[in-house]
Order: sequence, then structure tokens, then C-alpha cells
Amino acid sequence: MPKTARIAIVLLLSAWLGSAFAQTAEEALTKQSFLSVSAFQCAIVATDAKQRERLFTLGLKSGRDFIETAKSKTDLYAKVRSQIPMLRTMTGGPTTDFILGQVYAQLEADIYKKFDSDEKLWKAVKDNMYREKNCALLQ
Repeated sequence: MPKTARIAIVLLLSAWLGSAFAQTAEEALTKQSFLSVSAFQCAIVATDAKQRERLFTLGLKSGRDFIETAKSKTDLYAKVRSQIPMLRTMTGGPTTDFILGQVYAQLEADIYKKFDSDEKLWKAVKDNMYREKNCALLQ
């Protein structure tokens, strides 16, 4: 096969793979909101302090990115609003961190509805939820 034909094939494959894995702005914004909510949920149920901090920080960063993008690109936010989790209803407040605090508190309240007063049971339920949500995989 001539060298130019090989180069053309490589270029075509690169272009095809690039388009196959490309993410639209709508998909990226939706993914940010899901990542934030998932990371917060995992931080709430994580029993390891380092994992809890890592996941909370991930949720906070992705939530900040989501809210700042939603505020600055209202047309993009309007397109995806109905597809995103709880963050869609929590975009009002004096600061981004205030909004994320509301989201975290609501997620925490929802999760703790499932627990009773037995601390050993809490830990077992948290560990199980952590595994079911694949929290260790969130990056």
C-alpha cells in the first residue's frame, strides 16, 4: 500500500473516531449536572473520610461549573433543563455555593430518610449504597 494511501486512511480514521466520541455542549452540560449530583450522593454515603472529601470536592467543582455555565449560557441551559437532575430546580440564590448547599442538603435529607437509629446499620447501608452507585469509579 502506498504511503499516501496509509496516511489518508489514518486521517479518515482519526476524523471518524473524533466525531464518534465528540460531545455536544448540551451533553457536556447534562453530564456536569449528573456528575455533581452523583458525587454529592456518594460523598454522603462514603464511610471513608478521604473518599468523602474527594467526592464532595468533585461534586462541588462540577456543580460550580454547571451553574456558572447555566447562568452564562441561558439558551444552552434552556435546551437541557428538563433532562438534568435536581440541579435544574436549584439555580436561584445569592451565590453558586449557596445553591449547591441547598442541593447537598436536599440530597442528604433524601438519603437519610432510608436510615434508622442503629449506627451499625447506617454504616452497612452506606457501604452498600456506595457500592451500588459505583462511587469509587467517579473521577
